[in-house]
Amino acid sequence: MKMLGTILGNLSFMSNNILITGTSSGLGKYLKGYFNNSISISHANYSEELRQINNPIDLLIHCACDASHEINIYHEYIRNNLFYTLELCQNKPKHMIYISSAAVHFEENSNYKLTKLLAENIVKDTCDSYTIIRPSAILGPEMRPNSLVRIIDGNNTKLTLSEMSTFNYVLQKDIAEFINLCYNNKVIGTYEFVSNDIITLGSIARKFRKNPIFGEWKHKAPFINNQKTVDIFESINKSSWDVIDQFLESRKGKK
Repeated sequence: MKMLGTILGNLSFMSNNILITGTSSGLGKYLKGYFNNSISISHANYSEELRQINNPIDLLIHCACDASHEINIYHEYIRNNLFYTLELCQNKPKHMIYISSAAVHFEENSNYKLTKLLAENIVKDTCDSYTIIRPSAILGPEMRPNSLVRIIDGNNTKLTLSEMSTFNYVLQKDIAEFINLCYNNKVIGTYEFVSNDIITLGSIARKFRKNPIFGEWKHKAPFINNQKTVDIFESINKSSWDVIDQFLESRKGKK
């Protein structure tokens, strides 16, 4: 299957009712700026805010999640990740975009992996028109600080991760354009949003001639086949190094 349609740009959404969750930071914040006139709701009071939306939702982009490693109150964790997703789906958006994670492919089990898989099933079972996107590590102007940026921007930076930790990188901009394409072409299904390869933190440090102090914990991003996504979105057909180069080039204009 060849690439579907044409990416129409965020102007195609000007007359539509778009709801985005998780807009305080990260990808959700980036998408809030990308899709003009979109609205957002808070994590803490989503039920009440959903009831105040009177018009049908044309596109719902669900980025919000509770990614806590240590869980103190389990019912809040379940509410924030699963009940929240279910209530959003029950509002019957014309198209649902769920931002899952490539972490569902990790060998080790975790609460985060489990809740992402359960939320995916909620979306599949309750939404007629949906796209589930599983991005790897995300780079962009609204990203949270990560090991890559700490390595590139500093020297002798102390990290918890080992130099053999592996990562796969994608861009916020590419995810936004893919969402645009999926909505305009009614793309339904689950898509691995990953680059063509994985690279180590050690190789990043060597390329940029940095000397971070690596830790012991090894993050292992598995290789994931992205051909299904490449078939409809050629922009993802690139390496993690390509993504890093494009990310750093975009940062130059910000300085």
